[in-house]
Amino acid sequence: MADDRAKAEIWPRPTIPRRPATAGPGREDQHAPRLAGWKQAIAAVQEKNKKMYRYSALPKDTARLVFLKKKEPHDNDIFVELLQIPFNELDEHDYVALSYHWGRGEVEKPIYLHDLSVIRDGTAGSGPKLGQLVDNLQQLLRNQFWVKLNLYNALLNIRNECAWNQNLKIWVDAVCIDQGNADEKEEQMARMSEIYSKAAKVLIWLGGGNDASKEAIRFLRDDLSDLDEVRALVLDRGKAESWGNLVYLMQSSWFSRRWIIQELAFARDAIVYCGNDCLHWDDLRDGISLFAENFDSVRSLLGSEHKAITAIELMKANSLIDTINNIFKTQSAVTGTEREPLQGLEYLVSTLSAYDTADPRDTINAFRNISKETYRSLTTDYTHTWHTENPPPSLDYKSSLLEVYAGFVRWVYTSTRCIDIICRRWAIPERSPEHAPAGYVFSKLPSWIQTVDYFVLKDKSMGSRRHGNCFVGMPGKSPYNACHNIVANVHFGTEMPPPPLTISSSPIEEPDTEAGTNAANGTGRLTSDSLGVSQHVRRRAASASQVPSVRVSPPSYLVPPEGTPVKRKRHDTLQDHGDDFAQVDTPLPSSKRAKQSALHIDLSNVAAREHDVTRSSARRKGSALLSPIRPPSPAWSDVAGDVSSVQSLVQDNNACVHIEGLRIGEVTWVVGPTTNGVVPESALRRLFGRGVDLDAENVSDRVWRSLIAERGSHGEHSPVLSHKSCMWVIANNSAEGYIYTKELLQNDPPPPEPVKQYLKRVQEVIWDRCCIEVRHEGPPLRAGKDLYGFAPSKAQKGDILCVLFGCTVPCLLRKCKDLEGVYRLVGETYVYGLMDGEAISSRAKKRLERDRTYFKIV
Repeated sequence: MADDRAKAEIWPRPTIPRRPATAGPGREDQHAPRLAGWKQAIAAVQEKNKKMYRYSALPKDTARLVFLKKKEPHDNDIFVELLQIPFNELDEHDYVALSYHWGRGEVEKPIYLHDLSVIRDGTAGSGPKLGQLVDNLQQLLRNQFWVKLNLYNALLNIRNECAWNQNLKIWVDAVCIDQGNADEKEEQMARMSEIYSKAAKVLIWLGGGNDASKEAIRFLRDDLSDLDEVRALVLDRGKAESWGNLVYLMQSSWFSRRWIIQELAFARDAIVYCGNDCLHWDDLRDGISLFAENFDSVRSLLGSEHKAITAIELMKANSLIDTINNIFKTQSAVTGTEREPLQGLEYLVSTLSAYDTADPRDTINAFRNISKETYRSLTTDYTHTWHTENPPPSLDYKSSLLEVYAGFVRWVYTSTRCIDIICRRWAIPERSPEHAPAGYVFSKLPSWIQTVDYFVLKDKSMGSRRHGNCFVGMPGKSPYNACHNIVANVHFGTEMPPPPLTISSSPIEEPDTEAGTNAANGTGRLTSDSLGVSQHVRRRAASASQVPSVRVSPPSYLVPPEGTPVKRKRHDTLQDHGDDFAQVDTPLPSSKRAKQSALHIDLSNVAAREHDVTRSSARRKGSALLSPIRPPSPAWSDVAGDVSSVQSLVQDNNACVHIEGLRIGEVTWVVGPTTNGVVPESALRRLFGRGVDLDAENVSDRVWRSLIAERGSHGEHSPVLSHKSCMWVIANNSAEGYIYTKELLQNDPPPPEPVKQYLKRVQEVIWDRCCIEVRHEGPPLRAGKDLYGFAPSKAQKGDILCVLFGCTVPCLLRKCKDLEGVYRLVGETYVYGLMDGEAISSRAKKRLERDRTYFKIV
């Protein structure tokens, strides 16, 4: 078979060296060495291909199927026919649908469309005329269709090696859809759910096989099929290589595709192919689930070779299994059984951001058919009704990436009146020109459309942490309420919106006093009711296991009556306070360090309930002073952007957004970013307070709550033993005063279970984030004048902390250079003392009216 493939090559290729097993199958076209001038030759072929094959027009409500011809003797080329089948007749055809990874490589292998047997017969035998040879050659070239290597190998293996010893009807998106016809592409992609649900089987192509993949498939099929033997397999050192081969298989590039979620969700049945080997999808699914169930034991069995795999929830293969299992709820319909989606489009886009797609515009398109907003339920009169009155934007391959993304954010805002979406990394970044799909329009994205880190999309270890968990949480389930239930007031476009309207006075006249007086006497404080907020607002859950959600509608004061003249009010300039912290570097006394190291906290007999009492931090004489203020992190220091690029965004209606909110203060100190799960000593000193020793007995609410952002891993309230766990961590930190979370988790013996969970949550909060100090400019807060928390790694001194209405966490903004009143979004933050609406509730109504302003963000 290898010889057959070699003959089918257009140009000779160098020998591909064996890659390490961590690369995973299906990545041949991304890693194969290239000869000099190879790309130029491929580009020339692509240009010729545009003139060679022309699709015939596809009638409306019709799909194409590929008729894959079985292998003929002494013929290694792939010949196919294209059939046009009405959608309402698809289920009458016994066809399969291919699920595979397109890859980033260039098209480099030819297949031949239409039935070419006449051409081959005409060219054989007793010497045809020259004219007939020329005609046949021209027809052959016109029907030559170039595909990428991974698809070519999939078709070749399915035809030759996988028991399909017959002509096969198969649906392949790269061939069955005219990728250069935007109108056709939009119609066909919108109906992919119908195509995959009517297919007899879905064939999953993981990529070319080797010894590792062959052994992994045998291990899945023979060993892991018996649940009684799994425990023994986890403890057997002799099976370490088999588990390692399974990890290799799980790192196939196929698991990184965004479209596979929809393809598997609608599949009746699925078969997995890797090279010449195959197994049922259920066997692979169950094997991955067993691996996840025994993750810690298997990882210790594998040793240092797979040490980069740090968290099972970060592995795309395991995430795929969990997602597929929770997409639909099966219900009995009027006729037959239909599958109703459980999740909304915003949820799917936000949670599945690590999955990649060739066209970034499919960031949203790939999930439309499995979201509840596009679901149409079958009624008793056999008609369909939409699940929502505000369906998401339609597929659009004619618009630019910016237009598609901005349209999605607008839809989220109008549907929820919440703007947490601007805090999440959900958007696939722009492609480089060499990787751009046909017809792709390049555009610069604004800062309020946060893109997924390139390294997350290309993570081949499939389990290493790159960022901390998102503070805003999932749509409708944010654990915080920094905006105090005030809904978003957002204006898209370059024109400045009218100023915020004055809130109508309540029957009881409120004094225009500072919030310190309000907090002291309990009067004059602004509430969500006085703001006219809808009754459908988030309410705190009664138990820690329940997660609150935000469901609000816009209050009447946000929408001025038509024709109402509005006089703009300028935002008051607030005094910029300097940093009054002592900048003296005094080492911690050795006696204190010895005391901390010797301290032992027994967690075995701690009561199941902990009093929620604020523990004061004793300030002792002679204790160490604060470390000097360190320079801000250079990471992403140009977030404000160069003037020319930002000016282009300022002039683009799709890139500008005006969001109403409050300015809280300016960042006066930054340390970080934290890397590899390490909490810097200087950050701990700020959290402990000036003049307070880093002793376990001095752990205050601000310390232990801030390190876990006051929540558990699933957004629930802080676990009961969090304070005791933090004391254990402080007592066992390093001699330099740093907290090395990874080392503490890997200690032998391991830390107590509550401490282990606390450390894992600390990693979720601090990873790739800076510790910041903000000088509060508003009325007094319980947390004090100087606020502390965690912000994105690109945070800098001078950034502006604000609370945006409709956003459940505070945000950092950065002023654009030489552009008055224009900001770039740095990102979401956690700030102790601001997460539950304190910035709003601490202000009297008149003070809030004066402080409210619009932020123009690009």
